[in-house]
Amino acid sequence: MTSRFIGGFAALGLLLAAPLGAAQAADMPLKAPPPVLAPVWTWTGFYIGASVGGDWARDVVRPTIPDGGVFPRDNLITPHNVTGAGTAGYNFQSGLVVYGIEGDLGYLSIRGSSKDLLGGTEVDFIGGSGLYGDVTARVGYTFDRLLLYSKGGYAFYNGTVMTTTLLPGFTVGSGRFSGGWTSGGGLEYKITQDWSVKGEYMFFDFGTKTATLTGAAGVFPYSNNLTVQTVKVGVNYRFNWGGPVIAKY
Repeated sequence: MTSRFIGGFAALGLLLAAPLGAAQAADMPLKAPPPVLAPVWTWTGFYIGASVGGDWARDVVRPTIPDGGVFPRDNLITPHNVTGAGTAGYNFQSGLVVYGIEGDLGYLSIRGSSKDLLGGTEVDFIGGSGLYGDVTARVGYTFDRLLLYSKGGYAFYNGTVMTTTLLPGFTVGSGRFSGGWTSGGGLEYKITQDWSVKGEYMFFDFGTKTATLTGAAGVFPYSNNLTVQTVKVGVNYRFNWGGPVIAKY
């Protein structure tokens, strides 16, 4: 009799405990799903690249003393042609701001001449090897894969200028450009973590150089002020030595 009572009481306890256990299980929080890993488009690191485009030059030639023609006067040489360059640089990134240093070494096909109609028989020339380069600071702002940037700094151009005349007895002296400055900006877009494409505009001012005509009457200097505008498209490759940056969402 006693054993039957104990057995019945135990069965009743199990029936009462079952709903309580189910309620406690329902109240337990669900296990969080694993984080989703996604790449962050980082710009930090060393990169190299190449670009090609067009250049538009403007050489303003002026006699600095009276030379027998109209004085003062300007004569313009405005050649335009193709340009190309190799690029190397290094980026640092702080949040959405990217900054660094970049250098270009390439070719400006600036060759041309213009007859000085107000200077008698004079003809002004610009030419040279076409070698140019620049070293610039670069700063930009990122929009996911897109980088909007500006840049500026030192530039040089290995070009020469001279003025000739059909009058006998004159010796031609040429002037050679060297240092100047440049500024501009562009857009760069990442195709992958390592490869990007860009479009860029730059303005160059290579300063003023003097060409001369020397004859029995003396030395006649002609100043040449050269500015160049370029528009280029290019591709860059970033050396991803540190591996991609991964963010958890």
